[in-house]
Amino acid sequence: MKTLTDCVPAFGVIVIVLIGAIILETRKPLPDVMWSYTKDECVAVYYEDEKCDCSDLPDRYNRIWVQ
Repeated sequence: MKTLTDCVPAFGVIVIVLIGAIILETRKPLPDVMWSYTKDECVAVYYEDEKCDCSDLPDRYNRIWVQ
């Protein structure tokens, strides 16, 4: 029968993998969303030097106000 101390190394590995995944997810660059302050809508989306469509905005992005 396994004791609690036998499971601690496996639990530590799981925690380290989860922390690593969280760090990698938060370090990804956010897309730049050009937002019109006169029309209050998306004008353009740029992600890693590529122009994308405004129809499917991501959950997190840098909002840049434009005219």
